[in-house]
Amino acid sequence: MPKAPPLLDPFKKPASEPNPPTSALLVYNPAGGKKRAAKLADTIVLPLLKQAGIAVTVETTKHAGHGVELGRTLDLSSVDALLVMGGDGTLGEVLDGFLSRDDGAAARTTVGFIPAGTGNSYMREVLGVPASGAAVGAAVHAAVEAIV
Repeated sequence: MPKAPPLLDPFKKPASEPNPPTSALLVYNPAGGKKRAAKLADTIVLPLLKQAGIAVTVETTKHAGHGVELGRTLDLSSVDALLVMGGDGTLGEVLDGFLSRDDGAAARTTVGFIPAGTGNSYMREVLGVPASGAAVGAAVHAAVEAIV
């Protein structure tokens, strides 16, 4: 079995001092992670964010490519963070739209990723975390804890 890639320096420590959000917009694909994403949102993610005092608005993707549209058009003026929960496809779509914005939101909005997809290549290849079974649940919990 090949050795896991080392963590890249930018992913080892925050770019700035932690500044927990007080409000967030959570975008996720309810069909992601073999349709487990909605359950993870309801049983782990939203309760942890609520417990931390973060006001959360939820948007779900409705079809392929919808994440791009959401990332580009969602009103982010009243939130501190854009949270993306899902797999590599959901993350890629939302970031594609988010980074194409021309309203300055990309410069002022914190983006967080909560891994909850089927393959979770990003989690495995970039972060060096196993992407199977209990590891996904633990990663979801750890990602939310890092945000709050």
